[in-house]
Formats: sequence, structure tokens, C-alpha cells
Amino acid sequence: MIYKPHFLIKIVVKKIKEISEEEFIRRILNNERDLTGIHIKARSPLYKKENYNAFRDYLSGHQEDFRENPIRLSGSIIEGISGSNLCLPYLEARESTLRYCSIDNSSFQNSNFERSAFFSCSYYKCNFRGSNFERAHAFFPFYLLECDCEGSNFYKFESYRGCFSKSKFIRSNLTDSSFRNCDMQLIDFLEAIVFNTNLVEADLENIQNLKTSKGLETVNFYEVKAVGNTKKLIERIEKEREKKERKKSEERARRESEERKTLWNKTRF
Repeated sequence: MIYKPHFLIKIVVKKIKEISEEEFIRRILNNERDLTGIHIKARSPLYKKENYNAFRDYLSGHQEDFRENPIRLSGSIIEGISGSNLCLPYLEARESTLRYCSIDNSSFQNSNFERSAFFSCSYYKCNFRGSNFERAHAFFPFYLLECDCEGSNFYKFESYRGCFSKSKFIRSNLTDSSFRNCDMQLIDFLEAIVFNTNLVEADLENIQNLKTSKGLETVNFYEVKAVGNTKKLIERIEKEREKKERKKSEERARRESEERKTLWNKTRF
């Protein structure tokens, strides 16, 4: 059975207008901001387009304006977009589908990707500070390499076998998220919020500042790959967890024994 997130089904039902990357660039240069419900299907890299330099200059020159009047791509399908040095802060791309996108050295600061789905996408050295990935899904292969995600929201985000190597999750919220079998080498978890985060089979070699994260006692570390101090920290957390579970079990057994004794004493008379 093929998994289909409910928000993708919504997108299929909507009428989506397919446009070329040239038309997309032209509409942005004409100060159009509301592009919800479109299907951008790129057939070649953006840098090969005639107006690419003007497009990049426009984005760079309107960064502050995007705070109040962002580019809106929610409910859209964005396919095959590749480019570099793009400035798209405050981008609204909720419940969107992104396929085969490859972006590097670009800014998506304070953008909103809530409930979006990423298929075969790659982001390298991008700025996602303060962005929202709540309930988003990243399907294999997915690369978020050396990206700055400080202060971002990954609540209930899901990725399987994704690669997040050298990215920064400083003070990010990863509560109830899942990074099963993901490459998380050299990422920075300084003061990250990780309550109930699923790291099953994840590669945590040389992870930084894990001990400063909040909620470590609730993380699922089953069969993670870890060495050195990280391995010792995880082993200590697991021992503490086993100790607490054993104590709870003993307390439960004691209460049940007392309840049986009380019931026995009542039935005797």
C-alpha cells in the first residue's frame, strides 16, 4: 500500500494551473505575490533563464517587503526547481508538494512549509532560521546539508533515511518528530527541544551539544550509531530510563499486592 498524506490528496482535488519556470519568474518580476495553487514544472536550471539575474536581484531587493507581503505558494506543486543564492524569506508554502528541487546557498528564513511534502529534494548551505516544518514529510532521498535551522519548528516532522549532516538545529523544536535511519552526523543540537523524538537507527556520530537538549530522557535511541561521549551519554540515559521503569514496575506490583490484600480482608468477613 502506497502512503498518501491527507494533504496531498487535497492538492489533487484542487484545480492546479501548470506554469513554466519562465512564467513564474515573469510574474514575480511583475510584483505578483499570490501564486497559490500552481504547478511549476521546471525543465532546466533557473540560472539558464534569460531573466535569472534580474530575478535574483528582485528577491534580494525586496527581503524586508516580504515580511508583510510574502510570496505565497501554498497548495502548489513545485517540481524540478534548481538554483542558488536566492532570497525567499517569509515564503508561504503550506500544504505544498516539492519534487526534485535542488537549492544551495539560499535564504528561506522564517518560511512556512507546514504539512508540505518533499520528494527527492536537496538543500545545501541554506538558511531556514525560524522556519516552520510542522507535520511536513521528507521522502527519500532528502538532503538538508550544512543548513542553518536555528529556532525552527519541526514538530511532528517525519523523514526516513534523510541526510541532515552538519546542519544546525540550535534551539529548534523537534518534539514528536521522526528521523528514523537518518544521517545526522556533525549536526548541532544546542538546546534543541527533543521530547519524544524518534532517532531509531540514526547515525549520530560526532553530533554536537546533544547533552544540552531538552527532553533527552524521552528520545527513542534504539540502535543508533554513536561513538565516544555521545555513546556514553545515550547509555547513561538508557540506564536511567530502565531504572525508572523498574521502579515504576515495582511500585505497580506493590500497589496490586496491597489491593489484593485489602480485597482478601474484605471477603474474609
